[in-house]
This record gives sequence, C-alpha cells and structure tokens, in this order.
Amino acid sequence: MRESKPLAAESSNFIRNTMGISSVEFFWGMGMPILIESTFLQLFLRSLGASYFLIGLLPVFLGISIPVFSLASAYVSSHLRSKRMSVLLYHMAASVPVLLFGLYLLLLHPEEGVLQIFMAMYCLFSIAVGFTLPAWQSFLVSLFSHRDSLRALSVMYIIQSFSKLVGSFLIYRTVARYALSLQGAALVFTFGGLILFFGAMFFALTREDCDEAGSEPSSLPFSGVQSFLRSLRGIFSSGDFRIFIGSDFSYFAVVVALSFYGNYARDYGGVSEELVAGVFVAAAYGGGIVSQVLFGWLNLYSLKDKFVVSKILALTGVLLLIPGTSTVLFLVSALLLGASRSIRMLVYPPAVKAIAETRDTTPHFALISLMEMPFSAGLPLLSGLFLDRFIHLGANSYRILFSVLAVLLLMGLGFALKLRFGEGEEL
Repeated sequence: MRESKPLAAESSNFIRNTMGISSVEFFWGMGMPILIESTFLQLFLRSLGASYFLIGLLPVFLGISIPVFSLASAYVSSHLRSKRMSVLLYHMAASVPVLLFGLYLLLLHPEEGVLQIFMAMYCLFSIAVGFTLPAWQSFLVSLFSHRDSLRALSVMYIIQSFSKLVGSFLIYRTVARYALSLQGAALVFTFGGLILFFGAMFFALTREDCDEAGSEPSSLPFSGVQSFLRSLRGIFSSGDFRIFIGSDFSYFAVVVALSFYGNYARDYGGVSEELVAGVFVAAAYGGGIVSQVLFGWLNLYSLKDKFVVSKILALTGVLLLIPGTSTVLFLVSALLLGASRSIRMLVYPPAVKAIAETRDTTPHFALISLMEMPFSAGLPLLSGLFLDRFIHLGANSYRILFSVLAVLLLMGLGFALKLRFGEGEEL
C-alpha cells in the first residue's frame, strides 16, 4: 500500500469553499441522525406500530428516489456552469417536509394517522434528496482540484461527523426525557427541519471559479431519450465503471445493517432504547471521524486501497453483529460500520470524477445511481420482508440476514481489489 501526504492547497478559494461546504454540513450533520440510517427512526416507527417491512421502506424510498430523480436533476442542471443556486434550493426543499411534519405534531397533537403522514413526509424528503444528491456531488468536486478534493471533503465530513455527534446527543436526551412520545418526536423533527433549512444558506459562501485547464462541459448532455440511451451505453462500455459499480453495490449492505441493527440490539441484545437511539449512532459517527482524518486529511493509502479498507471494515462490523449478545460488540460494530460508510462517502465523488475525466459529473452520478437501484432499493425492501416473514425465528432471523450481507460485502471486496483509477490514483 502506498501512503500519500497532504500537499499545499492549489485550488482557488480553497479555504473559502471548504468553509462554505463545511458550514452547510455542520447543520445538516445535526439533522442526519433523525432521518438517514437512523436508529431513532427505527424505534419511533416501531412505537407507532410499524412493521419491519415499513421500516425497510425508508431506505427503499431513498434507493428509488435517488436514481429516478437524479436523472431529472441531471437533465435540469448538468448544462449549468454554476450549480450553486440550484444546490442551495434543492437543500432547502428537502428540509420543508421535515419541518412541516414536526409542526404538525407540535401544533395539532394528532392521535391517529401519524404513521401515514410520516411515510408521506419521508417520501417527499426522499424525492428532494434525489434531486439534490447528484448536483451536490458534482458541485463539490468542481470546486477543487484533484489534489485538493479529498482534503476539502475530509474537513467537511469531519465537521459533519462532529455535528452528528451533537445531534445524536440531543436525540439521546430527548428520548431519555420523553421516551418515544409524540411530544418528543415533534421537538426532534421541528428542530431537524429548521437546521436543515438554515444550513443550506451557507452554500452562498462558495465560489465556483476552479475551472481546471482543459476541462470541458459534460460529454453526456441530456437533450432527449436518444441522448440518455447513448449516455447509458457510454458508461456501460467502460470496464473501469463496471468494476467500480461491482465494488460499490455492496455499500448498500452497510445501509441495511445500519437500518436494522438498532431493533436487533434492543429486542435481542438487551440494550436500552436511549443507548440504541443515541450512543450507538455516536459510536458510528466517532468511527467516521477517525477514518476521515486518516484517509482524508492525512490521505493515507491510494484511492483503490481506501475502497478495499472500507470493505474490510464493513465485513468485520457485520460479522460482529451476528452473535448479538454483547453491548460492547454492538458498539464496536457500529464504530466499524460508521468508519466504512465514511470512507465510502469520502472517496466516492473524487473516484467518479477520476473515472469520468470531465468537470461536470452530474450525469455520471445520476446514471450510476440508476444502475445501483436494484441494490439501493431492493436490498432494504427484501430485508424488511424477510424479517417480517421469519419473525418466529427470533434473533436467528437477524443472524441469517447479517450473514447474507457479509457475503455481499465479500463480493464487493473482490471487485474493489480490481479497481483502477488512473489519474485519480494520485489523489
């Protein structure tokens, strides 16, 4: 393995742009433990009488919305030289359903229909995230040079992870005081919606003036169905892209593990609700902070090796879940899964840019999401159905699920060992 050292910044406005994107993530980081891969949501929905199938629908909503609405986002914004305003507005739009749901609980004190309203809210939130994600990812890597992108993203994700710890602590205190009451949920969702909306405003600090020499507009413009099909064939024809997707699909096994292990720990591991909703999430984010410092700011190992390490950490974390008898093992597993997730989040945008070799990568992110949709949507859905169908097996139903996830991660590790990034390897 090769070790890289951080170099002096060469991107224009490196400090300003890093501060801008990191300020956004400070506020969005506090909201993420409420909404995405959230143990709080797992417990909240179960308190409303939701089945495992419904809990599994949450990542399915995201898994379908991201590829489908990413295409719409790419169509709208891929030709824009400046994406700052569109990214800002997309982020604000994603906060609105969350804020309205919180105010609905806070002001109306409903006694019925809360689960249905929540699912509608989460569906709208997922659609907005689908619009946001590819434009945001392309926007991030367009702000910095190849060499600076990992350093800037590591700072952003470290700050995001610290703010996630703050959000996790606030959830822990809220659950400890209000249990899983609607009053406590109202405070959590209202707070989450407000900070997401406010945080999006900090995109205004950034400056999109880091146009690399020789960079051209995207070679994949979306001007119609024929153009879309040509773009899709162009990506499929790249062996490097196919191997990359073969490696990346197993990331959704990590998503599934994080989506279900909270109820497993509470129901069969004897772990209290407040620990599951707060401390487990904090452990995952703590692991993420360590990995972001090591593999982002310090830039240890090559881009390929970072992917390999992320798979090994995830595989180990899932295997530690299988016994399900020790709080310590649950915490270590959460730490490893969080570290793996953070490495993938860190290296995914620059890796796609390195393979695409174009400044505007919005279409690439959108089309990769489409190709991965069978796993991003299907894996959580099938996992929820499996747990509902075999609930009579008790803890063994979870152990079977985690064993299958381990096999998928092992397959992803095999593809990761074959990755090639060319110029991107020097990041």
